[in-house]
Amino acid sequence: MPALLKNSTTVSWEQLLDHHEYQSIRAVSTKDFSFFTNLIAQRFHSGENHKATLRSLMGGEDQVGDALRQLNVDKCQTSQDAVDQYKAAVDANKDKNLKKEDWEAQLDEQEEKAVTLVREKIHKATATAKSTIEALPEEAREPAANVYLEGSNLAMQVFNTLSDQIGQLIGKVVDFLKGIFTSVTKAWNTVVDAAHSAISAIKGLFSYTSHGGDGTGANVVYKYVGKLNWPATVAFATATAGLTAVTTYLTNKGATIESQTVETHMGDKKFISTTTTFKLGAPKLPHASGVDPAEVLWLAAVNELDNDSHFIPPVVKNGVS
Repeated sequence: MPALLKNSTTVSWEQLLDHHEYQSIRAVSTKDFSFFTNLIAQRFHSGENHKATLRSLMGGEDQVGDALRQLNVDKCQTSQDAVDQYKAAVDANKDKNLKKEDWEAQLDEQEEKAVTLVREKIHKATATAKSTIEALPEEAREPAANVYLEGSNLAMQVFNTLSDQIGQLIGKVVDFLKGIFTSVTKAWNTVVDAAHSAISAIKGLFSYTSHGGDGTGANVVYKYVGKLNWPATVAFATATAGLTAVTTYLTNKGATIESQTVETHMGDKKFISTTTTFKLGAPKLPHASGVDPAEVLWLAAVNELDNDSHFIPPVVKNGVS
């Protein structure tokens, strides 16, 4: 099954959305999200801009893309809602001196509630996406379906994080019996951070609009192309997670992402290469005179990353690095 619909004569956009929903429900039920990790990797390699295509077909209007994007933002929010409910249930039982089997029953119940909440959101979002796309001119339906699926793949990564974190807590019952609940707070923070990062990526990386300044010429617009690499020994998911974190930092500081690419180089030196092009309407960090504030912002974003083996490649001038 293709990652995205492209000039297919055998698979309709409706069938692709149905298959995507099936895989989504299956992933939530089995806790196997590899299908979506692969789709995100393929999307980065494809380099296609389905939103730009959709926008062109819709006469330059963004409303349809925005509506499809919001469906996936809402999915990310559902993960946060689920972990909020999970944490609240644990907090409510902290002082009840529950036995081991009681805690296990409580955690199993909360996990099932989270899974049910996510399943319902996936089904509802798919139905709404279908209705939205069906109302479009025929030529716009295929790119619209791909726009929805791009964001949906990111939302599924948040569901993956939710599933992983909740699954790990069942092994922390011994800590709960000792009155130690730090693992719950850590899990909550992890899911919330993942949701915020994905929402920023959906709103920033895949948004149509590039803007900077106030439109009067009073503010200079800075443009920067940032390159960030990882050794090929690092998992592709680690690289994309790091790139998402950088994107989140940039958009939170007011930058507008214009384009982003991820490639795997398989020459003598194997590595994962990423390029991010963004605009900055006004300096968001202190910078010295003559220093590009967009570059300052890029370096600050990269410096926020954990030590995951990432590195900024040397600048190449006239073929010499």
